[in-house]
Amino acid sequence: MSVIVIAETPGLDAEGYERIVTEHGHRIDELPAGCTAHFAGPAGEAWRVVAAWDSAEQVAGSGRTVLAPAMWRAGVTPGRPQVFPLHCALTRSEA
Repeated sequence: MSVIVIAETPGLDAEGYERIVTEHGHRIDELPAGCTAHFAGPAGEAWRVVAAWDSAEQVAGSGRTVLAPAMWRAGVTPGRPQVFPLHCALTRSEA
């Protein structure tokens, strides 16, 4: 079942986010396998990421084996994301 993930990391900013993405082994403009949408931006004194994934198992696996280690290497303490079932996903493509 597809899921939505919402994560907030206090003290993280755009520069730190981009460093983690690079450390994560990705480019800033690509999605990891299993992730179908990804949005990130400032949220007060934190950085918020909202992403759609194919399954909760993919989120957990990527978080445990790839994302959390990249965050630790970047000096950021990973938080515990919220994971919710995805009922509907709509997108608009620009022609």
